[in-house]
Amino acid sequence: MPLITGRLSDFQGNPGLEVHPRIVFRPSGAAVGGTSLFYSRPVIVDTFGPDGSFSVELQSTDELWHIAGDDVWYEVTIDRLVAGADYMPWDHPGWRLKVPAGGGLFSALVVAPTNPAQVWFGPGKRPWMPEGDEPTQALVPSAYTGWYRTNTVPDRGLDNYFEWE
Repeated sequence: MPLITGRLSDFQGNPGLEVHPRIVFRPSGAAVGGTSLFYSRPVIVDTFGPDGSFSVELQSTDELWHIAGDDVWYEVTIDRLVAGADYMPWDHPGWRLKVPAGGGLFSALVVAPTNPAQVWFGPGKRPWMPEGDEPTQALVPSAYTGWYRTNTVPDRGLDNYFEWE
């Protein structure tokens, strides 16, 4: 199975192993692939190196399909213990981890949503150009994205667009 590696730390660069962190990889649902039917049991990483490094073997999502026929990914959450608390705080950043057959570095494979306050703005290509009227940037809208087209440049046929969340 592909090996995923990474390093867990707080925002000061400390691994914070004293709070017993766990990274939980939750499959997005039951899936099929090859000769197997997979059920969505979480994979938990609770062993870290002194510097917060971790590694985990996960099933590749490249050739897996949900029973309903769409993509498969792992949702990632991080939880930890707090002394004296009757709860376990956790971070659920909304990330999707897509695992290729070769594995790799966690930070290079995770698909993170954009900032909800982020706006993309830029001109589209000129329609008279051979490439056609396509946006000049390769933006990948998320499920929370809306697209608007405006024609703010008079008489040039140059469309503008922006992304909102």
